[in-house]
Amino acid sequence: MTIDRVVKIQVVENGLYGLYNFEDRSSTGKTYLCNLLKAYNRDGEPVWGYTYDDFRNGVSIRKAIEEGYKLVVIDRYDMYYGEMLEDINELAKNCIVLVACNRFLPMKCDYDLCFIEMEAAGGLIKAKCLKRKP
Repeated sequence: MTIDRVVKIQVVENGLYGLYNFEDRSSTGKTYLCNLLKAYNRDGEPVWGYTYDDFRNGVSIRKAIEEGYKLVVIDRYDMYYGEMLEDINELAKNCIVLVACNRFLPMKCDYDLCFIEMEAAGGLIKAKCLKRKP
């Protein structure tokens, strides 16, 4: 999936929806990506960013299921780890769901890995999603 805007977002996922957990390194651009998705959502793109503030304010992740979003980043999941697992799993059936934690916490469900790369000039963010071999 590619979103070609001021900052181009490219998710390399081989056409596979699912749940992907970012590596746990900090300062790689995960929150920046989440905030870009929120902005692009306001412009009509089928993408969304979900933050700890959304969780604290009672915003449900079900919104992404109901709206039919195709790419969702769940940021700082370590702050509300274990919450909304049923909804996250349901969302991942028809969406690429990228989960960001600032420390390694294995999801309490099936997930694969993803990595983020940013160009130095900030013009491209690339997330590479890796499916584990069966």
